[in-house]
Amino acid sequence: MGSEKRKDVRMDCYLPAQYWLVLAMGRVAQDSKKSTITNLSGGGCCMLVNDEMPKGTKMYVQFRLGLNEEIKIFCDVLRAEEAPRGYSLGIRFLDREGVKERIIKYVFFELRKKRKEGSD
Repeated sequence: MGSEKRKDVRMDCYLPAQYWLVLAMGRVAQDSKKSTITNLSGGGCCMLVNDEMPKGTKMYVQFRLGLNEEIKIFCDVLRAEEAPRGYSLGIRFLDREGVKERIIKYVFFELRKKRKEGSD
């Protein structure tokens, strides 16, 4: 069946982000492109972009958790689908040392906050 087995709790969100493609020979593109993260977990995210990208594309993604915590992480594209305005990418975080815990902490904090707001 279509049940997904995820290791990490995933949260719907709207986080502005930017990304840099990793080019041939491991060079990183100088110009970043804007995107939006629509859900987030310690293992990856769903990101909306304007350009089509094949599975396996490598990139660096940068975004903020809250007001003062910035994340920049090495990733790859697991899936790409057309979306109403561009493409929806399933992104896997690759270089997660020390970052995964910060993202998980943020996700749980935001989920608790939403749950508390909903019970008022």
